[in-house]
Amino acid sequence: MDLDFDEQTTYYHPKSGKFYTISDYAFAAVEDDESVISLQDIEKEEVEIAADIYENSSDYLELPDRYDINEYAMLEEFSVSIEDDKASRMLQIAIKNSSAFRRFKEIVRELGLDQEWYTFRDAKYKEVAIEWCRINELEYIE
Repeated sequence: MDLDFDEQTTYYHPKSGKFYTISDYAFAAVEDDESVISLQDIEKEEVEIAADIYENSSDYLELPDRYDINEYAMLEEFSVSIEDDKASRMLQIAIKNSSAFRRFKEIVRELGLDQEWYTFRDAKYKEVAIEWCRINELEYIE
C-alpha cells in the first residue's frame, strides 16, 4: 500500500457536535482492513472514526475543502476590487504569473493592503461557511 497520503478531510458529526479531521491514510486503512494493532494510539482513534464515517456516512457532513473554496477566485476578486488602478493592475498581473499566491502576498504587503486583504478573505470564508450551514440546514451564529 502506498503510504504517501497528504490529504485530509474534515467532517462534522451533528449528533455529537464534534469535528473530525481524517487523513486519507486512515480511510485507506479502513478500506484495506489494515490491522489497527500496529498503529499508534492517535492513529487507532482516527481509523476508528474513519471506519464509522465509512459505515455511517449519512451521520457526517463533509466540510468544504480547498477545491470547494476557490482561493484563486478570491485573489482575482480582491485584485479587481481595489480602487487604485495601478495597485489593482499590479495585483492582477501578480496572479497571472507563476507562484501566483506568493507574488500576490508580496504585492499586497508592498502596497500596504495586508489588512484589507485579510478582511476581504475572512469575509469570503465566512460566506462559504454560512452557505455550507444553509445547505446542511444547520443553525449558525454570525
